[in-house]
Amino acid sequence: MVNKGERNLRKGPQETAPSRLPPPISVFTIVDYTDETTANGRPLMEGAATDVALERADKTGIDMSTVVCLYPGSRHGGQMNIAAFTEIADHLDEAWNDLAWINEQYFHGTHPSEVKVSELLEMAIVAYAMPSFAFNKASRPFRRYRHLPNNIGNIFKISRGIRGVTRSGISNKLFTPDTIADPENIYQTANDHGSLGQVQKDSQVCPAPQGTIMQALTVLTHQTDADPAKSPLERDFPDFDALKTFSAPFNMAERLSHNFNKRVIEINQSIREILTRDMSRSSLWRVMDLLEEFAGLEADHLGELTQPQIDMNRALGRQHVGIAPPRSAEFAQATSYSTPYDIAESHGVPRDAVRRIKRSYL
Repeated sequence: MVNKGERNLRKGPQETAPSRLPPPISVFTIVDYTDETTANGRPLMEGAATDVALERADKTGIDMSTVVCLYPGSRHGGQMNIAAFTEIADHLDEAWNDLAWINEQYFHGTHPSEVKVSELLEMAIVAYAMPSFAFNKASRPFRRYRHLPNNIGNIFKISRGIRGVTRSGISNKLFTPDTIADPENIYQTANDHGSLGQVQKDSQVCPAPQGTIMQALTVLTHQTDADPAKSPLERDFPDFDALKTFSAPFNMAERLSHNFNKRVIEINQSIREILTRDMSRSSLWRVMDLLEEFAGLEADHLGELTQPQIDMNRALGRQHVGIAPPRSAEFAQATSYSTPYDIAESHGVPRDAVRRIKRSYL
């Protein structure tokens, strides 16, 4: 007679019913890195951390000061957080082993002689998504403050630069996705065209010297001078396929949000400039047109985030069936700046007119 346990084994793995899985997490929470820190208290997004995160870091004794960049190229004269780089530089051997581990997992240990730029970008995206996956996974998630291992934070910051360099190069047609990833060529292209950071108001540039950047690119593409077996990432990410599956919609959602937020900031600035000059009828009509544009953008944005939210929660081992689309209220709570509606009302635009536009779209 076959007992119940043996009968289940013969049927193969049983998929957990969606209702028994942990509840889903909002896309806005998943893609937000502005308040999270590593175990030592250093914010993940040092240049874009919230005031609360910066104040907390200051109380912890975290050095967030910047110095003028003296490296040649587009970042010369910009501000760079040398203390953040020093934290990474003190643990470079560990960082190289972690990058080699990502390469080992991504290519299933095949060690290709040539790696395409698109593959380099995908590996960087996986590394960039690691903290979010660690914070939000259904099984044994890390707390968002002073719990994430420091080495994961270091890899996140290194991969953030590699992701930006490769993605910018492809977008600007400086190389194609099928271009062979040559570290020297990628570095030179990035340095010449501003992908390592450009001198702009309140912006920070990459603090790493050329040799460190090229070594990071070399290790991630070829595991040079590194040992993936010494990396502790296997312990924290035993299911690399789930992490990789998560990273693609995570990258999409974050990029969609970045582009949307950029346009909203421009709309906010336009509304302020118009209403600061005068409150004439023509000015009010121009503001109403901008509010209409924002309302349409917001509705479209919330809609396009629905599928990434479902896909990310599935990869995290959470409920993903029947997830409701992201809500406007969640978006407003997630933003670190005022919405165009708030700005228009604060400058005297009639509240009823603003609410009429909001109701017509959401």
